[in-house]
Amino acid sequence: MGLDQKVLALPDGINTCITKEFSAEGAVFSGGELQKLALARVYAQNFDVIVFDELTSSFDPFAENDIYHMIDQISENKIVIFISHRLINMQHMDKIIYLDHGKIIESGTHRELMEKEGNYSKMYLVQAEKYMQK
Repeated sequence: MGLDQKVLALPDGINTCITKEFSAEGAVFSGGELQKLALARVYAQNFDVIVFDELTSSFDPFAENDIYHMIDQISENKIVIFISHRLINMQHMDKIIYLDHGKIIESGTHRELMEKEGNYSKMYLVQAEKYMQK
């Protein structure tokens, strides 16, 4: 996760509060560091169902790629739900459910949804275009 040096340097190590909201001795972490800590907690447990809400929103593309590879390793025989507006990350998911105003509009694999040329496909292509601009 890349946080070991920071955690070791904390006053109480892994027992340090991760916010100053409840303790003046608490630590301050960036958004990306908090997301990595949350993922490390999941990694250390044995949950059957895991929900990630905008997990990689504070990561650069390289860290994001590493995180998805790590999740792939820990998610075997588990139910993993990703909530994300970054559709580029959804390509390898077993099933994608596209919601609009709380209602299921489309569902399927990335390939199936792209072939439908519906809302998912349109949004995916708009996002992908941003990656291709020079």
